[in-house]
Amino acid sequence: MKLLKTSVPAIISICLLASCSEQPVPASECDKVVAHIKAVLKDKAPSSSKLSAECKAATDEQRGCVMGADKPMKILQCM
Repeated sequence: MKLLKTSVPAIISICLLASCSEQPVPASECDKVVAHIKAVLKDKAPSSSKLSAECKAATDEQRGCVMGADKPMKILQCM
């Protein structure tokens, strides 16, 4: 029982630090998602119209994942 009391807070802390779950982002915020993708991918980013269409087709969780991504590979892992 003592092990459980000490390990659960440690696991929760690791999850929070590693961003285990991103906040869902609604489709109404696709402009922000597209801007974030363009900022991360820079000149390798697809057109805004293509990103916007993909954003609207994604789930709230996928959009949240993208907003939490700070590297191109992390963005790819969200889809």
